[in-house]
Amino acid sequence: RLGDRAGAEARYREAVSAWTASLGADHPNTAGAMAGLSSVLEARGAVRESLPLRKQILNVSIKVFGAGHALTGTSLHNYARALLLAGDANGAKATFTQAISVREAALGPNHPDVAQSLTGMASVCRQFGELDRAAEYAERALRILQQVSNPNPATIALAFEHLAAVAL
Repeated sequence: RLGDRAGAEARYREAVSAWTASLGADHPNTAGAMAGLSSVLEARGAVRESLPLRKQILNVSIKVFGAGHALTGTSLHNYARALLLAGDANGAKATFTQAISVREAALGPNHPDVAQSLTGMASVCRQFGELDRAAEYAERALRILQQVSNPNPATIALAFEHLAAVAL
């Protein structure tokens, strides 16, 4: 049923257990179920509980796909976002830096996924009071998104929000 986070969480936990039992903890299907569980946990504010899952997903991505793969870049981005939500701005900054690097190398410097990680880094820079750096990241993200044919409106909105906040 729509909006049943508790039900979704229970089903994701069952899926993680089933995939782990049948394919092992280091299988991409297991990591996919963990990603769903992490998203549900984060949506209900249990970010600290999701962090070990996000870290495990990242480790699976590195093991299965390699450190420079686009999916590893996505795992890095999601882990960095969870670190930021959990209040670990230093960890988020280091991990967003890695995500940007991996995504640029795997997808090219003007890919929308790179823009997504750039807006994450803009958030971190704002927390550190590095407003000029935040603006640079947000402006670069906007330039990328303005060049793609079907940009993510949420990423564009976030980039504009960062630019507005640093202009205050």
